[in-house]
Amino acid sequence: MKKITFILKSLIVLILIDLSTQFATGQTTTYYDFNTAGQLSGNFNQTGTNTNITQSTNTGISGSGAINITSDYTNDVFATKLGYALGLVGSTYTFSSYIKSVWNGGYSGLGFTTASPAPSGEDPYHPNASLGISVHGGGYVFHNDATSYFGNWNSDGPSGVTTVKKATIFDLLNNGSPDKWYKIIFIITRATSTTYNMRVEVWPSYVTGVLINPGAADAIFEVNGIANSNITSAPLLYSYFSFSGSRVSDFDNYSIELAGSTVVEPGNPVVLTTSSSQSGNTITLDGNVTSNNGAAVTARGIVYGTSTNPTISNYVVTSGSDIGTFSATTPALSDGTYYLRTYATNSVGTSYGSEVSYTVTTNYNITYNADGGTHSNPATFTVSDLPLTLTAAGKTGYTFDGWFDNAGFTGSAITQISTAGDITLWAKFTIIVGVSEITKDFGKIFPNPTSGIVNIESMYINIQKLVISDLSGKQLIIKTDLQKTETIDLSGFSNGVYLITIRTDKELITRKIVKE
Repeated sequence: MKKITFILKSLIVLILIDLSTQFATGQTTTYYDFNTAGQLSGNFNQTGTNTNITQSTNTGISGSGAINITSDYTNDVFATKLGYALGLVGSTYTFSSYIKSVWNGGYSGLGFTTASPAPSGEDPYHPNASLGISVHGGGYVFHNDATSYFGNWNSDGPSGVTTVKKATIFDLLNNGSPDKWYKIIFIITRATSTTYNMRVEVWPSYVTGVLINPGAADAIFEVNGIANSNITSAPLLYSYFSFSGSRVSDFDNYSIELAGSTVVEPGNPVVLTTSSSQSGNTITLDGNVTSNNGAAVTARGIVYGTSTNPTISNYVVTSGSDIGTFSATTPALSDGTYYLRTYATNSVGTSYGSEVSYTVTTNYNITYNADGGTHSNPATFTVSDLPLTLTAAGKTGYTFDGWFDNAGFTGSAITQISTAGDITLWAKFTIIVGVSEITKDFGKIFPNPTSGIVNIESMYINIQKLVISDLSGKQLIIKTDLQKTETIDLSGFSNGVYLITIRTDKELITRKIVKE
């Protein structure tokens, strides 16, 4: 499902929902197509005063509008006026643009910086405090503040650079596309709390924006595990693109996709979701308001709901005001999937931290009164288990009559649990031969069932023969010439049903007896 929202200055914000994992994050993409006049000046702060950079209406992808740069030498950085909150470990930031590479003496760059306008001066021209990439005809430069990693598209990367895929041709950004258009993708991943991974991909394209080889990039290189304290400690980040020297004639369709981070409007406070946890059916988020952006923070806390990107119009748990760390916990939640994020409000507006999601699942208890029987039914269940079919209980020498929800066994037997909630069940059994006085004329055989000792009281003068056998007919005990009252010990036998056969001078009697 996608939700598309259009906001002022032709900035398109696209919200994507990802439910593939229990701990999910919303994805937010800011996209600039430069087809509408004023997008460049309205959404970006420029560092550099070159006048050879303009927004055109008839160049770019399909001739619909782009940033146009003349062949004059230029050094300029354009940083977004919108800010971005640094996300949790695992957050990714994907920068993408189309460039038309026509000249042979310069660079085009993308990345994150810590201020807007961005303080710049490094060569190739890019912000002093940044994680970024600069590309040229024959290769690339990864930027980590003033540290640079230079490499060529058709060669293995130098020390510190991982080659995922190298180009098969020389001077890729001059010779890879007949139309001279290339899609550049640059990805930053927050690998740990202090380190980052960077990745660049080159996708040659036609002037229409259609990729020449949509199945795979022509070149991919990475720099992994680098530390950047400026990025880590910055209260707010800004995306940038840059031009250095003479390389690009057109720059178009610039986008920044955030997975695990959020956009901060100018003047709004900066709030981060620093950690989260679940305890039963409550969820706790920890946050940090790192900047009030010039206006006092009057409220902060967490927002949550059953749809992605909750706001203060949904459920809110407040946790103080002002800048600094805080923590807030939801009340007990019913079963379902919830989306949560931190928030902070000042007089300008409200900002949100990165989103997390949790699934609340209540375990309901089943208490069994099995009356000595055994069964394989679970002790707990969740809503997702419903309807839960109950299996029969077993008890040696008895038939199972069903599970009941009361000790008096009234009503119908329960074969399925269909509703949520704790429940107590009673097993009802009927003994196969369960009487103390077994025969009409013979006398008594008791107790039955027995744990070991069986008493036999005959109405006759004597018992000629007594045989205990199992159900297969195997004789286990044979006694002759017994008295009217006898005792048989079955304590050494396994639990089960046995046959007792008694011959008197009057009759032959066979009965079942249960050992348990």
